[in-house]
Amino acid sequence: MWTQPPEEVKCINNSVEAFYRGTLAGGIFGFVFAPDGAGVLAKLRAPWRPALLAGSWCFFTSFASCVLTRGGFGFPWNGAVSGLFSGTILGLVARWPKDQAIQLAATSGILSMLAHYAMEGQHPKDVAAAAADVGAATVTAAPALAPPGAAEVQRPGPPRWTAE
Repeated sequence: MWTQPPEEVKCINNSVEAFYRGTLAGGIFGFVFAPDGAGVLAKLRAPWRPALLAGSWCFFTSFASCVLTRGGFGFPWNGAVSGLFSGTILGLVARWPKDQAIQLAATSGILSMLAHYAMEGQHPKDVAAAAADVGAATVTAAPALAPPGAAEVQRPGPPRWTAE
């Protein structure tokens, strides 16, 4: 759900994309787990609440994570604070009692940290070096675009995605 956008992409644009992904996932959840014994109208209305909840959570969490990451906060802190932020916003908007809002914020922070942990495990140690290797392979693959003398340069091959 969370991707690290390039510097030229605003955090809000990336968060809108996360909102759509979360809304789709929440809508599918609401459709699959529609209330039993309900009428047709209730079953058609069932996906909207989970879709908006999941989409809003993804939007707020993605936005806060992007802002914190660009501000220099690393893995455990950006996940925890962005989850606490989104859980707090959702608890305030829903006007839940204080105890439930605190529980929602804490659970949201834990879920966000787990999601960030899973995302961190899927990236190589040096993402910039891997991107440079892929870029170099792309440039040398097209000799018409390469500068003179670049044809003698060997292609570096695909980046290695092995855990060290």
